[in-house]
Amino acid sequence: MQQQKEQERKDRTKRLCKRAGLLESLLPGTIPLTDEQFKAFLEKTLITEHSRHILTEIQAEPIHPIPSQSTAKYLKSVLNGRDKIPLHTWKAETAQLTDEKDNLYQQYYALKEEVKEVEVIRRNVESVARGNELKVKTRPTHDAEL
Repeated sequence: MQQQKEQERKDRTKRLCKRAGLLESLLPGTIPLTDEQFKAFLEKTLITEHSRHILTEIQAEPIHPIPSQSTAKYLKSVLNGRDKIPLHTWKAETAQLTDEKDNLYQQYYALKEEVKEVEVIRRNVESVARGNELKVKTRPTHDAEL
């Protein structure tokens, strides 16, 4: 029971913050208002017969999730005025992109193997070069004594 009340309080707080943020984003002029001024603004604009009528209309509408603006823009550009999502086109695009991804992975793994081989060659060359340096440094000198 206590957890349910706490969750309801958290949900209410989240809802109030979200809605107040939305109000401020739509009406940035309300930000500098005092609490009394903000209350007067709400009473004069929202608590009217017209507002109640609009609220009743909105409550009567079926609830549909509202897509984000970026999603809406993307769908509008892709759908080109159609009502339904072109699943066949999207599936074909998905298959093409998957093939491209697979080809890129194959190239990546081939390059990775090539880098390993080059690293082995580099280490061998360095090892041989170091071996020659050691031989030169340790070679006894044959000075003729006079």
